[in-house]
Amino acid sequence: MPLMKCGCRASGTNAKTNKPVCVVHAGLTPDAEIIVETPNLAGREAKCAYCSNKKPSSLSLPYFVYHSNQCQDEYYCGCFGWD
Repeated sequence: MPLMKCGCRASGTNAKTNKPVCVVHAGLTPDAEIIVETPNLAGREAKCAYCSNKKPSSLSLPYFVYHSNQCQDEYYCGCFGWD
């Protein structure tokens, strides 16, 4: 899934347009439906939003969010489960 202008990796598809969308921000900002060029993530690190787990930044991380104006990105490691 591509990176959206809101900073999140697309996590779903708009049922009306059949295009990628960030389901977290859909309906809140038009940026949730605008695809942007994938930045170079080499050397960047992503930290879980709820604990101290860290991994190399990657669009394949669950709930990945790219923070262009920060040195660290965000994702969810599953520390609270997946239900």
